[in-house]
Amino acid sequence: MTILNLKEPGIRNQRKKCLTVNTFLIHSNLVLLKALNKLYLGEDRLAVQKKFVELGKFAEELGYTQSQLALAWAIVNKDVSVCLLGATKESHIVENMKSIELCKKWTPEIEERIEKILTNESPFDWRTWTPLPPRRKTQVEFAEKKE
Repeated sequence: MTILNLKEPGIRNQRKKCLTVNTFLIHSNLVLLKALNKLYLGEDRLAVQKKFVELGKFAEELGYTQSQLALAWAIVNKDVSVCLLGATKESHIVENMKSIELCKKWTPEIEERIEKILTNESPFDWRTWTPLPPRRKTQVEFAEKKE
């Protein structure tokens, strides 16, 4: 075991270098986290968080979890051919499969309420400078049509 003598000039310089490197790494990690926050949550992080809370409340009203609502939202879209689930326990898979029940109950009212919470902008046709009809509304299959 080596005992460091902090009074030696070389050791003190090495310690300063380590502190400088650690400070740089911490700063660069913070910059990266801020950039990712801005990229995925946009400028108004609180507004995005509010949307997540509202979606969670709506999911509770329906009697499902927020993740089940998200999975059902993806599954009912005709553009989605496969919905991949990530699970580390069997209970996660069972919980996620309950979203299929919600898919069977999916209605235009549920779709409209989610779109109202998300306040998604309509796609824009850059050729004619006019809004396109929302693609999701033309690609969602509702429970009434399935029967």
